[in-house]
Amino acid sequence: MAPKSAAEIAWDDKYNTLLDLFESDKLDECLEGTEKLLQENHLPRYHYIKALLLLASLIPDVEEAWAKQSEAKLLWHLLRQSNPAGEDLKTDEAMQELWEEIEEGTRELEEELGKKYGPHPGEGDAESDASPLDEE
Repeated sequence: MAPKSAAEIAWDDKYNTLLDLFESDKLDECLEGTEKLLQENHLPRYHYIKALLLLASLIPDVEEAWAKQSEAKLLWHLLRQSNPAGEDLKTDEAMQELWEEIEEGTRELEEELGKKYGPHPGEGDAESDASPLDEE
């Protein structure tokens, strides 16, 4: 993986600013900024996924948050297809970290949905918990 471009660094900075707002408990500002970031025309898919995950953690409606989480998961798979495992170590590491964020958010939302509706079919199945990274 080549060194980060100025554009990638700028996208990182925008995302990190939102993350700082989140960690500072400035959730309304973070929500507004995240929604604005997701509307950027040239936002790279990686940053789009990260922003979706952040948005999913901000949305109080669990079904809407689940939809954002699911979209992030789908986009991760598309990104992985265009960046196959084993071609670039740094990309593989970034994809692994992103997948772990997706899985963490999914577990948190499953817990929230479980509180609201009870456990969903397949919860806790070893097969449904497997990482797609294990298949590569």
